[in-house]
Amino acid sequence: MPNDYNHLSREELLVLLEKSETENRRLKSSQGFLSQGFDHAPLPTIRITPEGIVEEVNPYTCDFFGMPRETLIGINVLNNGPEEQIQSARENIARLTPRDNTFYQYVCHLTPTQQVVYYLWCNVGIFDPEGKLQYIISYCMPKNLQENFAKELREQALVNLKIEQENQNIITDVLHILAQQDTFSCENILQLVNSHYHTEFSAVFRYEEEDLSYHMKDYAIQEASALNKFLPQMKTYGFFSRSETLEHFRQGHMKVVYSDENAAHSVFMDFFRAQQVHFESALAIPLFVNNHFHGFLAAIRENYDLRWTENEISLYQLFAKVVALNIERIIIQKKLDRENRLTTLALERSEVYSWEYDIEHDFFYNNEALLKRYGYPTGQQPLFDAQMFIDHVHSEDQEAILKAYEKINRGQDGDVQARIRIRRPDGTFRYEWFEYRFMTLRKHANDPVNYVIGTGTCIDKFKQNEYALIRAKQAAEESNRLKSAFLANMSHEIRTPLNAIVGFSGVLANTVDEAEKREYVSIIENNNALLLQLIGDILDLSKIEAGTLEFSYSEVDLNGMLDEIEQSARMRQKNHEVEIRFEERLPECSVRTDRQRIMQVINNFLNNAMKFTPAGSIRFGYRPHEGNLLYFYVSDTGCGIAPENHDKIFGRFVKLNTFEQGSGLGLSICESIVHSLGGEIGVDSTPGKGATFWFTIPYRHGKLTVHSNVAVNGITGPEPDPCNTADTEKPILLIAEDNDSNYKLFESLLKKEYLLIHAWDGQQAVQLFHDNRPHLILMDIKMPVMDGYEATIEIRKSSQTVPIIAVTAYAFAEDEARVLRSGFDAYVSKPINASIRDIVRLHLNKQR
Repeated sequence: MPNDYNHLSREELLVLLEKSETENRRLKSSQGFLSQGFDHAPLPTIRITPEGIVEEVNPYTCDFFGMPRETLIGINVLNNGPEEQIQSARENIARLTPRDNTFYQYVCHLTPTQQVVYYLWCNVGIFDPEGKLQYIISYCMPKNLQENFAKELREQALVNLKIEQENQNIITDVLHILAQQDTFSCENILQLVNSHYHTEFSAVFRYEEEDLSYHMKDYAIQEASALNKFLPQMKTYGFFSRSETLEHFRQGHMKVVYSDENAAHSVFMDFFRAQQVHFESALAIPLFVNNHFHGFLAAIRENYDLRWTENEISLYQLFAKVVALNIERIIIQKKLDRENRLTTLALERSEVYSWEYDIEHDFFYNNEALLKRYGYPTGQQPLFDAQMFIDHVHSEDQEAILKAYEKINRGQDGDVQARIRIRRPDGTFRYEWFEYRFMTLRKHANDPVNYVIGTGTCIDKFKQNEYALIRAKQAAEESNRLKSAFLANMSHEIRTPLNAIVGFSGVLANTVDEAEKREYVSIIENNNALLLQLIGDILDLSKIEAGTLEFSYSEVDLNGMLDEIEQSARMRQKNHEVEIRFEERLPECSVRTDRQRIMQVINNFLNNAMKFTPAGSIRFGYRPHEGNLLYFYVSDTGCGIAPENHDKIFGRFVKLNTFEQGSGLGLSICESIVHSLGGEIGVDSTPGKGATFWFTIPYRHGKLTVHSNVAVNGITGPEPDPCNTADTEKPILLIAEDNDSNYKLFESLLKKEYLLIHAWDGQQAVQLFHDNRPHLILMDIKMPVMDGYEATIEIRKSSQTVPIIAVTAYAFAEDEARVLRSGFDAYVSKPINASIRDIVRLHLNKQR
């Protein structure tokens, strides 16, 4: 419905028409400015509707993408590209407001040559006076042009500084001339100019597109005060207030130095009407920064009869140029500072450090980050010459750095690099790998090299990874070699007894003589035993590789066991020139261990001794050893072993005499068994004088079970941890845990201080508690057969004092509350760590 203006007077209608005319002129001027800026923008520029439809593109966009305008117009940018990119653009557009009207986004594009390129887009939303989004102006910059952009900024900064200096000279000359007049003070004017020249200026108006009005930055009071010192007849403000009538402007009370005074006046009138401060006469000088309108420098007089003189206007115009130049400098400086911060941050995060070397004065300059890495205080630049640098380089790498230095001395241009190890100056003689890259500089093209700049990149982690890969490669190659050796060995060793078994079985079927039959049967049985031994060794080796070698623990009478071994060895020994004797023992000795595995190790020692002892004796036995160990040995008077073979002999597939039958696995398996029992193994031998093979195991009294697969009153638990006769003084811990890996973690943390009993479920935990009466219980909650809550209830029926600590993966507050209500003394959440020792120690001390 059209507005009704019938009630307005003639004067009011004229004022309304004048205002409408002014608004139309301002709108056309603004549209012309935007259209000109759009067409002549030096970057690809696109106008997009809120729905993502391309409405207009500038010529640079067509050239850049290699497509005609007709092809680009109408494309929906919200339907092209990866889904994440489209979704991000839609969300950013939805968040645009008149005050927050800009967002940046990297966009993936496919060039006409089918090359994928990323561009950085700056998107500015244009809103109408009601706050509705009309369209979006997008400027894009290729990512690979950012470095060139920074370079252009630096070059532009140098140009601007030169222009500044030239303008400063002009201003100085003009001010000296003005100083000859009585109206002005040269000293005060120079003070004011210098103040503005070195200050970020805030006394200007900025044009804000979102509401088409002018706003003032924070005003610096000292600037206005300085100006008032030499122009006391006027007041200077950083903002405009309201004009009473248009006549003030028309009569010259307000002077605006601008190409279109009417347009400038109409803009100011809109601003003035929003203010409440009264003024009579004003002067406004436009500021152009980088050829774009930036704002105004303004001065206001309360006395409208005092006109602005040409000298005053010229002074303000010169002064405005200084302000504009400084704004340009500040903008460029801020961009450079930001670029430097980003570059410094990127270099520090990537452990890339810059340095410079002055050849003429033999001096290194290192950046702060590198000095900080090497422990120097901030701000300290230590004296560092070439020889000092070389002294910090690893001796094996000094040749590489010297060769690079020779290239510099020869005047070689371009990039030079070297990978070297540098010692840290912390007294540890620890070296770090660095990759140094540097290039030479000359004052003039034909001059000798006088300066070197470069970077040092810490590649220590890379080199460690490289070494790890080399070791892994070598380990893989060794594994493949061992597998090949294993297959070749087994093929030969298995075929040998099989050949005898198959061959003599056929001969036996056609033999009539009883003596020959008995001989053939004996050969078949011996080779059958050898074949079974080979297969047993292979199976044990595979279990050792898989970590599943089983141990079954029980009370073992060592004297009785070794007597059996002696009798069995004498029966197997065919050489009557060799005496086998069990010679050294304790009167009585019962130990909890794996009987079968101990016999396996001793029998292997005896079998080797019988192979390599043609005459003499083979003696074996045991005795207490230092550190509460039991020492077992088998000594022979055979050929002995050379010292260089002492370590090799326990390796896999090692056979010092290749003519002897055997897999070469026996001693390797013995070593794994002894280590699993918590002992050590070795050989003492002199060539020609025999050998003594020995091993140790921990010795303790009683029937305490401390490792996986331990039989306690018929219950199988984990095998025992290495311990000794002092173990009876160690506290006993019962650990109820159904996960083998979790128990091994407990074991690694607690086995040195405590005797450990392992229960696989709650029912076993109750039984082991009654059998062994532990000093403390670590109880898992979720277990098969009987969970931790039920097991604790059963144990509490027998003992209210034994500490029971819940160790579980449950971690909610209600779980902890239930644990403490169910008879537990404490609660520990998984994963466990070394702090479990302190918790156990605390609760054991409470019992004392």
